[in-house]
Amino acid sequence: MYIMIYLLNKNYLPWGDFHKKFEDTSYEFKDFLRERLDLKYTKEVFKMIPRSLREMLKKILTLQFDEEPPYDWVVEKLNAEILKEV
Repeated sequence: MYIMIYLLNKNYLPWGDFHKKFEDTSYEFKDFLRERLDLKYTKEVFKMIPRSLREMLKKILTLQFDEEPPYDWVVEKLNAEILKEV
């Protein structure tokens, strides 16, 4: 999903410039992860996608680790969005 968002938004994701922020060697990897999990980045991603796909992204992001994604439903939603553009 993130790859699709990245490609649709001119190779940009909200956390794409973290390498600059964490150049200082005093930061640890856990600091990087904590920053990435900040809700502001998720909100930015939601703003970057069409309104009609936000439900799908929400469903994907709220899956439990052991839960199987609803692949058929996701493909159906993406196909519907593609057909709207044609």
